[in-house]
Amino acid sequence: AVHEHGPFDIVIVAPPYPHFAKERPQIMALLGLFAAQPKLFAPDGVVVVQSSAGDFASVRVPGLESYDTRRMGRTDFTFLRRG
Repeated sequence: AVHEHGPFDIVIVAPPYPHFAKERPQIMALLGLFAAQPKLFAPDGVVVVQSSAGDFASVRVPGLESYDTRRMGRTDFTFLRRG
């Protein structure tokens, strides 16, 4: 759920992994909110997306840029900021 408080400095998006395939449009819309809504996301804020290894590697979110990915076992943590 998106709360109307903010702006947030850190946002963690960690849906169950099967949702990346089945609900990608909804996840992309959620991520796009943080790029488009300055009241939700601080200018120097960070979005961390947790996914199964490789699932988020090729995803591009308009208004956000991926600047780091850390792998822990079969899980990726992708870090995004305003682009």
